[in-house]
Amino acid sequence: MEWLNWSNFAYLMALLLAFGGTIVGTKYKMLVKELKEVAQAYRKAMADGKLSEKEKETLAKESMDVIMAAVKLVWKF
Repeated sequence: MEWLNWSNFAYLMALLLAFGGTIVGTKYKMLVKELKEVAQAYRKAMADGKLSEKEKETLAKESMDVIMAAVKLVWKF
């Protein structure tokens, strides 16, 4: 049982974490893409430090896209 040590355990945990990240990244790819678009739209809207009505509408639309991507993950339609 000399193979059972802390460094092997840490290596196994790193592999499992990488595997889990790959699975999650593949499954939630559309949701992550939509969240990135919201972050980019927010960064662009706040460049001048103010939110106009048009920028608010754009952010609302992007946020609805995120919600729809989440709904599509739960209910496969």
